[in-house]
Amino acid sequence: MLKGTPPAKVENHENTVTIENAEGQRLTVQTPNAVFLVDQRIDNSICHIVERADELAGVSGISIAHGNTNPVRIPKADFQTFAKKIDISKIGETEKTGKTIQEIRKNEILFIRKPDLLGSSQWQFKSDTQFQASINDLTFLEQVHSGQQSIAAKMYIVADVLVTMELGEDGLPDERKQHYSIEKVHSIQSLDNDQMRLD
Repeated sequence: MLKGTPPAKVENHENTVTIENAEGQRLTVQTPNAVFLVDQRIDNSICHIVERADELAGVSGISIAHGNTNPVRIPKADFQTFAKKIDISKIGETEKTGKTIQEIRKNEILFIRKPDLLGSSQWQFKSDTQFQASINDLTFLEQVHSGQQSIAAKMYIVADVLVTMELGEDGLPDERKQHYSIEKVHSIQSLDNDQMRLD
């Protein structure tokens, strides 16, 4: 998936890690498996193992697993890609300022200001501030797009929000450069006491 290049983004969740490559493709793996993809020493070791396996006749691929988790499978056709060492230290870096930090805000109350009822553009919300966010909860998005869940005035969601913040040159978060995504919508409510629970 990474094809010899560093991940564009790594999102840490409660039991999983989501890794996004330069083309925007996303892979979610259990936390113990993620170490194979985001640790420099382990990446170097895997490169070495793949190089040696590629030299052996009859090897069709290798599998790597941690405990009882599902194995990461590398077919022989991908050996050349996995043999390339990548600079994991570049994860999360931006061109101007350096690094980013992320925080998951659980059960945030967000008033819906401007939804996208048909497409996949960002929605506008109001909490203590007004902001735009992408919707990563595909179940919620499908319910809205299909008409199962209507959106009206005075409605708000209770959701988990991923906040990605760039660090400035002083090493502190730059609040002007924050990016938001809605990871999980728990319920939809209105000031008129209508409520829909999403499980």
